Amino acid sequence: RKAPPVILENPNNHYVFLVEKMSQYLFVFKGNKLVELYPVTTGMNIGDKEREGDGKTPEGIYYFTRFIPPERLSEIYGGIAVALNYPNPYDRLLGKTGSGIWLHGSNEEDRNKLPFSTRGCVVAQTDTLITSLLPKINLENTLIGIYKVIPEELTTEDIVRFIREWKKAWERKDFEKFISFYSRNFRWKGGGLREWRNYKRRTILSKRYIKVDISNLTVLAFAKNGDELPRYYVVEFFQEYNSDSYTDKGIKRMYIVREKGQLKILSEEFIMK
Repeated sequence: RKAPPVILENPNNHYVFLVEKMSQYLFVFKGNKLVELYPVTTGMNIGDKEREGDGKTPEGIYYFTRFIPPERLSEIYGGIAVALNYPNPYDRLLGKTGSGIWLHGSNEEDRNKLPFSTRGCVVAQTDTLITSLLPKINLENTLIGIYKVIPEELTTEDIVRFIREWKKAWERKDFEKFISFYSRNFRWKGGGLREWRNYKRRTILSKRYIKVDISNLTVLAFAKNGDELPRYYVVEFFQEYNSDSYTDKGIKRMYIVREKGQLKILSEEFIMK
């Protein structure tokens, strides 16, 4: 079975997890091929999570932020849990609240086969988690998309071209063009768009030359049933940056939204290697 249209790009050796709430399955894709699927159970209330304590599993695209140390877990988690970045930047834009959304095991046999029975987490069988899923999770760049129903048909925008144009503006030191790729609601670790503008103006215009190489691109789209276009995309790639005074390399991660019909970057993170 080939990948659904929500997986736009994914390198051949790279894993992506998709959870479908209505079928209560977790699908593992390697590149664009389905390689494994496992029964899971999700929130006791079926809709999309909106606030703390609503018993719902969030729908969206997330990454794994940390492995919870087993000694910090009560026994119901089966000794294994990985945290997701809920609420993600798009969730925050919508004012969603809550935290502590994990992919975890259980101390009950076949707990994963009790459908819709968690407080919002995704629960898999402990053995499956330990032997099959954990070895595939990289905290820096494994994405997990959670959908009520994974769309089988979806029109998507040309995200690869968007990233290429963004990179070109950066390399050409065309500052106004470069900053036009960012949402008015843009967030990064240093604040909002104004701080980003100031920081980037300083770093871009002080360079004699800039060269950016991008590889290992993964693009996931999030849409709900009936959406004509995705609500947002998550993009991850390996970035090598070179200039006359500074070089670095690492994983770049972006959430990309649509604003007045234009694609814009809502958030951007860089994990230096």
